[in-house]
Amino acid sequence: MKLLLLVPSLAIAALLGAMVPVACGQTAAPVAGMLNPAVPDLPPPPRSTAEPHVNTAVLPYPQFYDDALAIGRGNIPTFNRLHAANVARAKQGGIDLLFVGDSITQFWATAGRAAWTQAYGAWSAANFGVSADRTQNVLWRLEHGEGEGFSPKVIVLMVGTNNLGPEVDNRTPRNTPAEIAEGIAAILGSFRLHFPTARTLLLGILPREAKDDPDRRDLEEVNRLIARFDDGRRVFFQDLGPRFLRADGSVNPDLMNADFSRQLGNRNLFVHPKAAGYAVWAEAIKEPLANLMAGKDVFGFAPPVDAPPPDRP
Repeated sequence: MKLLLLVPSLAIAALLGAMVPVACGQTAAPVAGMLNPAVPDLPPPPRSTAEPHVNTAVLPYPQFYDDALAIGRGNIPTFNRLHAANVARAKQGGIDLLFVGDSITQFWATAGRAAWTQAYGAWSAANFGVSADRTQNVLWRLEHGEGEGFSPKVIVLMVGTNNLGPEVDNRTPRNTPAEIAEGIAAILGSFRLHFPTARTLLLGILPREAKDDPDRRDLEEVNRLIARFDDGRRVFFQDLGPRFLRADGSVNPDLMNADFSRQLGNRNLFVHPKAAGYAVWAEAIKEPLANLMAGKDVFGFAPPVDAPPPDRP
């Protein structure tokens, strides 16, 4: 019952543009080895293990490294560099199409470069994907310069895979599917605040790992929850997952990199698309994205933005 009450309430608040207050209710002790040198006087982050429990996915916070959890050290320079570049790009203005997310979005600039140029080269498009980002990191970036200076027509959002599972220590939990959905709802609310005329193409998290892996089951649950955020006006949901799977439900290695990880149990994670995967992604959203950029809905109709949402089966 808690899930049914909490997630829709956040989704409704996000889609209406309301600010969703989140009370942490506790302070955390400083952690040895924790640092982001680009963010001086950074307060200690909230902990999912704190009592009372707090949903870290909805609390804006930059990436940091934490020696106690063995996370983040190598990616901090990348996070700070990309955030600074994104803020600079935002200040330039003139962005009509904005992609937001983690490394899966960031790598449009490398593995997906050809598909990006072909699909989005004619538009004024920007990529605000940052490797290792979680929902809370996206929220922080939007509040620190990436959410001002321009007014996009359409935002493409895919985020949440890095909120899944335990930390690299394989003990400390990250977030539950319900918490991740709340984090995504909070991002939609931030979009509504910073970009009030934009519409969002919300994409489900791409499938990863073995079909019976707990992370796969959790991301499928996240996708079921965030599909409810589609209101037919401001937010439109699309699940690309089936295009990246083989008939037996396993991830298609022709489209996804193996992403072998020793730290996470000597297994293939299949998190990041190959060039062929980005081409599949671009083709899958081609028509709905073109319709949204033209001021229509994903099906090619043009209802007023403030019209009542369509009936849902």
